[in-house]
This record gives sequence, structure tokens and C-alpha cells, in this order.
Amino acid sequence: MRVGIVTATYLPSRNGVATSTALFARGLRDLGHEVRIFAPRHPQMPPREDGVYRLNSSFAGARALGAPADYPVMLAPGPLLTSRLPLRDLDVLHTMHPFLAGQLALRWSRLSGAPVVYTAHTQYDQYLHYAPMPGRVGRAVLRPHVSAFARRVDAVLAPGRAMVDMLREYGFAGRVDLLANPVDLASFRAASGAAFRTEFGVEPETPLVMYLGRLAPEKNLD
Repeated sequence: MRVGIVTATYLPSRNGVATSTALFARGLRDLGHEVRIFAPRHPQMPPREDGVYRLNSSFAGARALGAPADYPVMLAPGPLLTSRLPLRDLDVLHTMHPFLAGQLALRWSRLSGAPVVYTAHTQYDQYLHYAPMPGRVGRAVLRPHVSAFARRVDAVLAPGRAMVDMLREYGFAGRVDLLANPVDLASFRAASGAAFRTEFGVEPETPLVMYLGRLAPEKNLD
């Protein structure tokens, strides 16, 4: 299959969606599929990226929207750039975003006739403290938009029950299939709980939990 992934964030940005997208692409390619990733330009992106097609972006726009510093905002491509993108022979389009990237996926599906799959990856209510507007206003705009987008696509996926519950709370009553986020277990093979316990004086019988990620309110670390 020829799979087009339309994403608002991709490596070298460091966040869950960028990481999941890269791992999904690797896994699909290992299975013999062709993957084309359509992502915003990043100043630290490699000079050559096989299968990655960069769209114009803005860091100033990211700051205005309250996005993290390492998250350039994708800009809508014009007709000339769109005509140069390999879109017409895609078999399926996938996105994790109900905003511009998702709208592009819907628009591009009309060029190829490919179905659109949406993975609900982000609990947007938990990120409203970054937005330059009152949370009440943000929720009033956000929830119906996400629900309406989910109704327009051909399939909706979620990595866990929390995301399904979010979609239901937003008003989406359609089918949602569970598909866990990919994890590269090889990255953790060298981890040694015994060495950590010795270094920090943690007894063998004491439960040990590790968290790896951002220290931010939406991560619910408390």
C-alpha cells in the first residue's frame, strides 16, 4: 500500500505525535508498504529525508497559538506546491490532527480517492492552558470541531480508552477502534533497575516507577 501521513509535527521536533509518526512509518515500511510523510519544515531537519515532504511552517505562528517552542505551525500549501506533491496514487491517508493537517488530508483524499484515517492522539482540553484564550472559550470551539472532524473521516482510531472517552465527551458517537501507539523496545534494553536502585539507595522490595517525558500539567504526574 501507499500510505500518506499528514502530520502537524515531525522529527526533529520532540513530542509524542512526532515520535509515534516516525515509529508508525518505520513499522509500515518494514512490512513492505510505501510511506510518504507530509510535515512542516523544521530548521534542524536533515538535508535529505527519504519519503518526507516538507510544507512551509512558522515558528512565530506557533508562539501566537501557545504551541511549544519546538513545534513549528504548518502553513497551508498553495496550488503550486500541492501540484508537486505525490498525492494522486495514495491508497490511504492518515492523520493525528483534526485541524489544518486533518483538513489537508480530507482535501487531498479527493485527489486520490483514498480514505482518511484519524487517530485521536491528544486530549486537547488538557492543553488549553497554553492557548491565548479563556479555557471556557477554547472548549466551546474545540469540542464541536473535533467531533465534526471525526464524523467526516472514514475511520477513527484511538491508542487507549481515555481517548475514546474524550471523543464521547466531545460528542462523537461513531465507531472508534483501538490501536496502541508504537514503542521501540530496543531503546530500553540497556536500562538496569538494579543499578539504579544501588546508585540511589532504593531497596529491592520497594516498588520503582519510571517516567520519561515532559514535566507539564497535562501529563497528570501528580
